[in-house]
Amino acid sequence: MDAKALEIYGPQIKNYYDWYAREGQAEAMENPSALDQQLEDLKEDRFIIGSPETVTDRLVNLYENVGLDCVLMGMHRPGIPHSDLLRSIELVGEEVIPAVRERIDAE
Repeated sequence: MDAKALEIYGPQIKNYYDWYAREGQAEAMENPSALDQQLEDLKEDRFIIGSPETVTDRLVNLYENVGLDCVLMGMHRPGIPHSDLLRSIELVGEEVIPAVRERIDAE
């Protein structure tokens, strides 16, 4: 399922970063090369993309390691089919949130 999530969201995220670069955002950044990252790097450092298990693991890891206790999930990107967006929202609500709560409460 990680591959499917990357197939759906990957190109849109790359397009988003390319647009920022074209609009000159790099000049306003402390590290202009941050917009030149490959998708593999972006998904590890800036985005949480994957199966419900992968997303759960990443969120719990952030909670345990940096104390993250609030997340805003921006799942809509231009070009994402509506049905895929709805499925992502369902997976977060039905699988990710309960799994994160269960793992954090078990500590």
